Amino acid sequence: MLRRPKFGFDTKRVLKIVRRLQAVGESVRSSRVSKLDLKDPKDAPFIEVAESGKAAVVVTFNPKHFPKTLGFMVVDPTSVLRALRALGSIP
Repeated sequence: MLRRPKFGFDTKRVLKIVRRLQAVGESVRSSRVSKLDLKDPKDAPFIEVAESGKAAVVVTFNPKHFPKTLGFMVVDPTSVLRALRALGSIP
């Protein structure tokens, strides 16, 4: 997603961000099917993985598509990048 031209990230920066997320993240598989009524049904797999992995946060370019009652925060990538910069995790 971050490589899409409309977002303006160069490949080197995207790879750096992805490597950092891989270093601190956890690989999770979904084991259930979401029964939620979603604005975009294509968001269901992300919710399922987040629920299966007991995620605290999901990062998406469409946070408004996600219900507020999911049990985890839904934030946009810009917010995440700001937070990681503030923590000194990325330049």
